[in-house]
Amino acid sequence: MPPRCSDSLPALFATSRFKAIVVSTLFCTSGAIEFALSSEQRASGKAGVKTKASHRVEASTQLGVMSKAGVTRYSHNKIKAVKSANEFYWASTGGKHGKFGTSSFAGPVDLVNNISWGWHHPNGVHNTVLVGAPLIDDQMNIYVAADDAIRKFDTLGTLLWSYGPRGQLASAPSLVAAGYASSPPQGEVHGYPPAPFTEAHAFRVGDRVNSLLRVGDQVEVLPGKEYHAKGKEYYKTGDVGEVSKIVASDRGEPRAIIKWPRTGHASSALLSTWQQKFARKEDGTSRRQVPALYGSTVTGYGFALDLETGDELWATKLSAEIAGVKGTVAAKNGIFVAASDKCHNRYCYRYRNESMHVSMAPSNRVIRGLNSVNGTGIWSYTPDHPVWNFDPQITGWGGVLFQDFQGGLYCLNLTTGEELWKHEGQLGMYTQAAAVFSAELNYIFSITEEAYDSRWCDPYTPPGILIWCNTVQDTQGIVRGYHAETGVKMWETTLPMPPTGASLGSLNSGDGRTHLVVGIGLNCQYGGTYGSIGKPSELWALSGKTGGRLWRRVGPTLWTSDCAGDKEGEDIRRAMGTRPKCQPNSWSNPVIDANGDVYAGNHVGMVQKWGSPTGQRYTVDLLSSLETGSAMLDQSIATAPGMMAISTCRSLIVLTA
Repeated sequence: MPPRCSDSLPALFATSRFKAIVVSTLFCTSGAIEFALSSEQRASGKAGVKTKASHRVEASTQLGVMSKAGVTRYSHNKIKAVKSANEFYWASTGGKHGKFGTSSFAGPVDLVNNISWGWHHPNGVHNTVLVGAPLIDDQMNIYVAADDAIRKFDTLGTLLWSYGPRGQLASAPSLVAAGYASSPPQGEVHGYPPAPFTEAHAFRVGDRVNSLLRVGDQVEVLPGKEYHAKGKEYYKTGDVGEVSKIVASDRGEPRAIIKWPRTGHASSALLSTWQQKFARKEDGTSRRQVPALYGSTVTGYGFALDLETGDELWATKLSAEIAGVKGTVAAKNGIFVAASDKCHNRYCYRYRNESMHVSMAPSNRVIRGLNSVNGTGIWSYTPDHPVWNFDPQITGWGGVLFQDFQGGLYCLNLTTGEELWKHEGQLGMYTQAAAVFSAELNYIFSITEEAYDSRWCDPYTPPGILIWCNTVQDTQGIVRGYHAETGVKMWETTLPMPPTGASLGSLNSGDGRTHLVVGIGLNCQYGGTYGSIGKPSELWALSGKTGGRLWRRVGPTLWTSDCAGDKEGEDIRRAMGTRPKCQPNSWSNPVIDANGDVYAGNHVGMVQKWGSPTGQRYTVDLLSSLETGSAMLDQSIATAPGMMAISTCRSLIVLTA
């Protein structure tokens, strides 16, 4: 008999079946501990409201006891933080650009017995919905994005800070390490409409606009000006410093924090009076990129956060609204890339008979490139069709690749937004997947569907493609491999069901060669084989070079009309003002670890580990599984040395590896 939510966790821990039911027990709503953080700690939906480093919430050291931050420990085995020498361990929801879903580290041997700790919203398991996979920085801190806040934890589960965004997140965030990025040219804006950025759009801190100084600006001390404090010299005439961040003082006045390389100290200056002491140095050719987390919100903002403090570095209004929640943002080489401009009328949808009297298919119509250091606009591009599940893939040779919701594929110049090449998708399609780039092969893989075979899908009739034209269970999927630089199609493979996404890696069941592991199956919001129920799923492994199938395995079938956990928390989430349902794809994008094993979650709430027990070709079996009671997000899994972090729609699970 399964445990009741009223059963005490310590008592459950004493049972032999504890670890098999630990996740579902953790997420019992009636057993959740309610608490109220101070005003500094509560995410209120306003930028800059966060936990300070001095007010962090320590993780409980007792097994089965939830901390005030919502963290419960299930094992005495502590995860040791191993500092990375040169990069973040899991910087975006797919890991690394060019190695999407590939892990350099071994995953857990057993998914049940390796659980270390877990988190859900302390006011109740259904009080928020998570967004994207956890992110892991170079010190193995974990960043978890949700509808209500972004939270930073250490490896033990201590809450270091939280940030309440300017509205719900529109996409999964990404991390970018420190460095120097060349200032991109402010040349021609490509696409339509042009990027509507002005000084007034950028740098809002505490809802006060800074049109004077920006992060990365260099300032020079004016003649006769110097500053000493406590016997130390901070700066003198002629010194050149750099603005490292913009913060709000205790009185709410925006201040620039300026670092002085000569003395190694930092000082602050009010944005209203800084020109009394300093002059902006205009001849600098580089700008400092501090470690930052980038994201976007449904209220139309793009933003960057300081990783150490959770402070807003900048926030820029990209458009009135951004459709969410799917996909992610990306930043590299000084450019921040995000989708914006939510579609509001039928003119967004080519040949579609959409009107304001029906629900618009959620999507965005403009791709924008911003200066990642200060948030100013550089370029915009409008694809032929809107984008959904936008996941920009950035190459080492300066390209950014993505697909629209009809499977159309695009390659842009990252610096200028210039279109390098594109391929038209299928009219009337609404694919749930995102394209994947392989740096090793220099291929971009389009993950899409065949044209719908229905009388509702005729684009040439007077009303156009009707709203009843949509994905069904037997809609065939298509995976196409293209040369990333030239756009030449290299191969094409047909799948029996709609694809959900894919990842690349070397499989132990495929002689260590690069393969594409693709999840297929109908999203839970669509009607299945037997009406609203009966949605099977499968995993396929395809050769990255040729598209040939290596193996095919049957996954679980969803026998309800909702993804796991959606129905139970729908009313609570609606009352809390978050999304009523999570509704992810049938599979999360797989992660392939250093041993060649495949980890993937699915819509029935199960995480699975697939691999070859003998290390021989074609021999792949289900090696381990974990039932969580909640569906997995489209991108759910992140890894680091000795650690795996998994996001369900409502919780974080951290395992030792």
